[in-house]
Amino acid sequence: MAFDNNGSHLTAGLSMEHNHSSSEISGFTDFNEVYRPVHGYLSSLVCIFGIIFNSCNIYILTRKNMKNSATNILLMWIAVFDLITEAVYVPFAIHFHIVTDTDVGYGHERPWVYYALLSLHTMFIAHTASMFMTVALATFRCIYIQHHTKAQTLCSEQRANLTTAIVSIVSVILCIPNFISTTVVDQPNADNNATSPWIGDTEMFKNSKFLQVSTFLVIGGIVKTGACVILLAFTVALLISLKQVRAGTDQRDSKLGTNNLFWVVSILV
Repeated sequence: MAFDNNGSHLTAGLSMEHNHSSSEISGFTDFNEVYRPVHGYLSSLVCIFGIIFNSCNIYILTRKNMKNSATNILLMWIAVFDLITEAVYVPFAIHFHIVTDTDVGYGHERPWVYYALLSLHTMFIAHTASMFMTVALATFRCIYIQHHTKAQTLCSEQRANLTTAIVSIVSVILCIPNFISTTVVDQPNADNNATSPWIGDTEMFKNSKFLQVSTFLVIGGIVKTGACVILLAFTVALLISLKQVRAGTDQRDSKLGTNNLFWVVSILV
């Protein structure tokens, strides 16, 4: 009898856990059903505002009295990369989230499917560049605080332009696995025997374990997690330096400031 009771409790517990998981899945499904019809309108509106404000930033930061600064050069290019991301996404959002439905992987005209593929690659490059330009900006700010006397040399306008060029090239290189992993494929329709173009995996990606792993590591590890961790490290180092300066301890050119940055980066990475 005791076994039956324990069994009943176990069954009840498993049933409650299953119901809890089912309710969570149902909640996400309900949210998706509510949000999906308005996503195209909201994202397009956000991108349009972003295009306007980033255009204003670019206009202001390229004035004669503003562009002679390494920080402003980096900020200007961050605005450029964000502007590219938003400008490319607006037609994508309007066509695939308002005019048609991206959940339906067929029925799209081939030119629009190629635009979707091109826009995804373009947004990936621009967004990656924007993230690493933000990391570069945080690096320059740390140098300004910790090595103020050397900042004019280490953070010159030429260094800012060189940093922009390096970040742009590296962003394209990091996206190469993504380039060779996706393509436009003809897939069968669910309603009939015809086929329609849509975005799918390349044969090289399907047959290469190395490409699958490298794509995951580049996108998930370096581009997303790596940039965020490095930015967090420099932000913590910057806060430490500002706290030291505020306390009246001048650490700008001392070895202690460098050690703070080294240990923060080491711990987080």
